[in-house]
Amino acid sequence: MFDGFGETAKLYATYHSVIESVRGDFERDVNAFLDVVREEISSRTDAALREKVTKGFRYWWIGDDKNKDKYPQLWLESYKAQIVSPGTLKLTAIAPMAREEDLGAFREVSMRPGISASCGKLGGGRYSLFTVTIPYGSLDNPVQRVAEVVSPILLALHEVHERTLGRAAKTASA
Repeated sequence: MFDGFGETAKLYATYHSVIESVRGDFERDVNAFLDVVREEISSRTDAALREKVTKGFRYWWIGDDKNKDKYPQLWLESYKAQIVSPGTLKLTAIAPMAREEDLGAFREVSMRPGISASCGKLGGGRYSLFTVTIPYGSLDNPVQRVAEVVSPILLALHEVHERTLGRAAKTASA
């Protein structure tokens, strides 16, 4: 039996236009922040930084091809409120096309000096490597903080990709 709409549903219906407007402002601000972060990472890596943006997600990788799944990458959920408050960006490192025997080399990136402090273990799918958590809440320049953490990780993942790709080519030609 239906007893009527609850107070929360009524509030939502009453303020729907305000909620949608606030959501739009949030998305624009987060996207502007992530765009500037991407540009800063690009300037720090001096490499072919690529990006794919979909509804609620961003993927960053270094490579010559626009097909992100050929490369190890970092992805994030751009709809998370924590990006704004308290000011934390969480990313996940994955290597979708990595051979089983190369996954360990990709995971070891998270243990490198200067990188390990921001990385955590990840229980995920076969190609999930590790997580990256970057708090920047009260910093004057959160863009710089995110870029200084993400740039060396992307470069290290790319270096492992190039090394393992070369090994795979030698194995295939032998």
